[in-house]
Amino acid sequence: MEEEEAPISLVPKITSYRCQDGSTFCEHTDAYPFKLVENNLRNEEPYKYLFGIDDVDSMSDRLSEDEFVCAGKSLLIFPKAAVNKKNQWKYIVNQGGGREQGIRVKVCQREGSACKLLSRDVYKTSCKQEYAYRRLLSISYDGTLETDSFRLPVACGCSYKPRIFWNPSG
Repeated sequence: MEEEEAPISLVPKITSYRCQDGSTFCEHTDAYPFKLVENNLRNEEPYKYLFGIDDVDSMSDRLSEDEFVCAGKSLLIFPKAAVNKKNQWKYIVNQGGGREQGIRVKVCQREGSACKLLSRDVYKTSCKQEYAYRRLLSISYDGTLETDSFRLPVACGCSYKPRIFWNPSG
């Protein structure tokens, strides 16, 4: 039985080295296929409802008097590439000129550090990035446009485990 040849991709390969370590998205990539996307958007009608920018209350992070167990920073991003549900990097349509997908994310400021306000004697704690999947217009490997679900940071949560104390005398 012969092996099928992999289809030739019309889309440039994504190099994620410009992303932060462990990030699931990039706002800047080399070789973003602007012309390919522009050609696909000639008939913009089926896609126009997908464009827009999330409303972000930029003051809430700065003016809040609340203390959080794990601090996160709200950002408005315009990803050019992201990781989908299949753990594959794909280009996201973000052309500018009204063809943007601006997404509000929340990124842990000190991921892996101990959570505040919980007794370190009783609990072993760690701040962890939480993710959700968001449907975005993207570029398929054959060069056409399609929606796909992408893993994006949404919150910084506190993971904890009770410390086990062993008392040999009792």
